[in-house]
Amino acid sequence: MGHDMNLQTVALLTLAGAGGGFLNTVASSGSAVTLPVMMAMGLHPMLANTTNRVPVLLGFAAAVWKYHRADQLPWRVGFRVSLPLVLGAVLGALSASVLSDVKTGVLTTLAVGLAVVVVLFNPSKWLHAHQSARTPENGPLVMGVLFVIGIWAGLIVLDTGIYLLGALVLPAHYPIREANAIKALAIALVALMSVAVFSVRG
Repeated sequence: MGHDMNLQTVALLTLAGAGGGFLNTVASSGSAVTLPVMMAMGLHPMLANTTNRVPVLLGFAAAVWKYHRADQLPWRVGFRVSLPLVLGAVLGALSASVLSDVKTGVLTTLAVGLAVVVVLFNPSKWLHAHQSARTPENGPLVMGVLFVIGIWAGLIVLDTGIYLLGALVLPAHYPIREANAIKALAIALVALMSVAVFSVRG
């Protein structure tokens, strides 16, 4: 690609961004669109993986603002849940920053394949149906699961939203609406931390 931003490139990236934003809304697999498009345009897999964090950050920051305006975001709970995710994301981003382009390409291909399965399976539907009346919990098991999801988010980010939503609804027992708001805050923080790590690593 040579990093030249001609009209065709801008149009294609804009369409990819719109498609990715739509998928993030319905299935949290937007990077399954944006990552392959950037790589197909000639961006090295490592650079595509790191660049992809910027629209993720901006998109989920907008979602955080929306939930805050609607008074649906429990900030204290959100920050507490985000801590193991962010710690895991630092480890994942540091690992991603030293991967070769070949390994990053393989990881991206695997992640896109998983994303296709997620979209076909449509887990959001059964997560919405799973409305637990139990009190939310943040024990060691939940924190451990969130840490592992954070590592994945730092590595590749793709489908982190649906994995996080599943963890918050199933083992942690958060209502789906609250879980969605917490998810937005957590992924925004994870994306911010990943961008910082990749910037420091050059």
